[in-house]
Amino acid sequence: MTKRDLLPFTKYSALGNNFCLIDETEGLIIPEELKPFFAQEYANTQYGIGCDSILFIQTPGVDTFSELEKRFGKIWQGQGIYNQMRALIAENTGQAQTIMRIFEPCGQESAMCGNGIRCLADYLCRKWGLEEVSILAEITTAHPRLYKVKKVSPEGYYALKLEEPGPLPSQFKGPRYDLYAKPLGSFAHVLDLQIDKSILGVWAAKRLRAFTIYTGEPHLVCFTASLEKIRQKLDLPRHQFTDFFKRSEQYRTGILQALGHYLNDRDPLSPYLGLVNQSEGINVNIAEVDPENRLIYMRVYERGIWRKTLACGTGAIAVASLALMLGLVEGHQVKVLPEGSFYQNSGSELTPAFVRHCGHLEVLHQGQNWFLIGPVEEIYRGHIPYWKEKLNNRRLQSKIYANPKKASKTHSDLQKRLAA
Repeated sequence: MTKRDLLPFTKYSALGNNFCLIDETEGLIIPEELKPFFAQEYANTQYGIGCDSILFIQTPGVDTFSELEKRFGKIWQGQGIYNQMRALIAENTGQAQTIMRIFEPCGQESAMCGNGIRCLADYLCRKWGLEEVSILAEITTAHPRLYKVKKVSPEGYYALKLEEPGPLPSQFKGPRYDLYAKPLGSFAHVLDLQIDKSILGVWAAKRLRAFTIYTGEPHLVCFTASLEKIRQKLDLPRHQFTDFFKRSEQYRTGILQALGHYLNDRDPLSPYLGLVNQSEGINVNIAEVDPENRLIYMRVYERGIWRKTLACGTGAIAVASLALMLGLVEGHQVKVLPEGSFYQNSGSELTPAFVRHCGHLEVLHQGQNWFLIGPVEEIYRGHIPYWKEKLNNRRLQSKIYANPKKASKTHSDLQKRLAA
C-alpha cells in the first residue's frame, strides 16, 4: 500500500459532537458524486474512526465552483435561483478563506453546523497561524452565508458570529410541523402539534406547543413546563415535559427519538439499508429554562443523523435566542448545557462513579449579531486505508437498494438468514 492509497484525516470533538475532517484545500480528493457514499461508510460513532459527521474543507475558486455546479446546478435552476447563487458565491468567495461542506451518516449534505465550523476554524487557525478565519457555509441553500470564527482563549474556545435568526426557508418546511404554524414576530413560527399518545408511548400529551426557527439549520424547539413562570408565559399544558430532565436517560431518549422520527417521517427501513433520505428534515430540541441562573438544559435530535446527539451548536442558538426573545431569560447572554457538557460514569464494584465537566456553550446577543462560544478539541490525526475500495462497494450497494421493492425483499431475506 502506498501513501497515495492512504487518506489523511483529523478527528475533532466539541462537547461530544465528533467530526472527521478531510482537508481538500489543496485540491479535490473525493469526487462530488462519492462524498455521500464516503459519509455513509465512515460517519459512524461505533465503528472505525468514530464520528457523527464528515467535514470537508475546500478552497473558494473556479474549480470548486464548477464541482458545486455539477451537484447543485439543476436544483438551483429548478428553484429559479441559479443566477443568484452564482452571484452570491462569486461575491462571497472573494472574502471567504475556505468553504465548509458537511455530510451526515445517511449521505445527506447539511447546510450548517455550529460545532463543526468551530472545529474547522481551529484546524485552519493552527494550519495558517491565524486567530480568526472566514468560512463560507450553507452551500445547500439559496443564500450561502459568510461566517467569521475567532479564537477567544488558548484553551480552544472559539466564538462563531451569526446573523439574526429567522423563520424556516421553504426547503425546510414540512407538512407535519408547518401546516398550522403561525408567525411569531419576524424571527420564528409557533404551532400546536396534535400528537397521539401512541407516538410517544408513555407520554400521553394531546397538544404540544412548539417553535420553528432557522439558525443556519432548521430547528423545532419545545420548552418544558417544569416552572410555573415558564408554563404561564408560554401557555403550556401542565403535563408537557414537566419531568423530562428528571426522569431516566432511557425515558428522555425514548421521547426525543420518537418525536424526532415522527416529525421527520422516517422510513423504518432506511437505518438498516443505508438509503439516502431525500427529505430535508428538521432538528428537534427539548429545552428546560432556569431563568434565575440564565441557564438552559438542552437535548437534541439531529436531522441527517436521525438520532439523539450529545450537542448541537445551531440548536443552542435556536433555544437560547427563543428564550431571550420570548423573555424567558433576562439579559443578553445565556449558558446552554447540552448533554455532552458532562461525562457521567455510572461506576461499578471495581471502579467508582465520577462526573467530568466537559465544558458548555454560551450564546451572546449584541445588536443584530449572535455569538456562539464554546470549546473544541483535536483528538488525533491519522490515515484511512482502503477507502477507495470501500467507496466502490458502497456505491454498488446503493444501486441494489435504489429499488424500494427490492430493498424491502433484501431486508426480509437478511432477517430470515439471521434468524436461521
